[in-house]
Amino acid sequence: MQRAWKIAFGGLILAGLVYLYYTEVKPVVIFGLRSDYAHAIPYQNIPAGLDSLKAESCGTCHREALTTYRDSLHGQVTALGFTPVAKCADCHQSHRVFRTSDARSSVSPANRLATCQTCHASANLSFISYQPHANRDDRGRLPALYYAGRFMDALLYGVFAFFGVHTLLWLVRERAGPSDDKGTPHG
Repeated sequence: MQRAWKIAFGGLILAGLVYLYYTEVKPVVIFGLRSDYAHAIPYQNIPAGLDSLKAESCGTCHREALTTYRDSLHGQVTALGFTPVAKCADCHQSHRVFRTSDARSSVSPANRLATCQTCHASANLSFISYQPHANRDDRGRLPALYYAGRFMDALLYGVFAFFGVHTLLWLVRERAGPSDDKGTPHG
């Protein structure tokens, strides 16, 4: 038993060292970030009425966009605090915002690749097909995501239900005591 504790402790120390290496010494660069990346978009003025360019500030008016941002890779990495990643103003240019269909928009189909390449040097047409504000509850906009989300929910609930019933039945069987049937492997 003492050997198992030593192995577990050694594994924990090793995991901690790997974590420190990849967060402090040589941070992992994902999705082709530029090697000279310091900040994606040059300094932008904070619009009147906001105290910062944080996603939460933009979310005071743009609630649904904030919710879908938090579900995105950029939003989750921001929440974990690992590395600076794109916030609202980095893609949408803080209130110089136009509809996606407007050619002046930084996220219009004509400009999206250049906007993504600001941080992701290797971005290509496949890269920009990513939906940063995908809403898994919006069946009309992205039906494949909607049905995949429903399938994953059903799978999760099904697995928990199956193993919950399995555990309860096992508990009942164990409480009943040893079996007199010597032909069973558990008897």
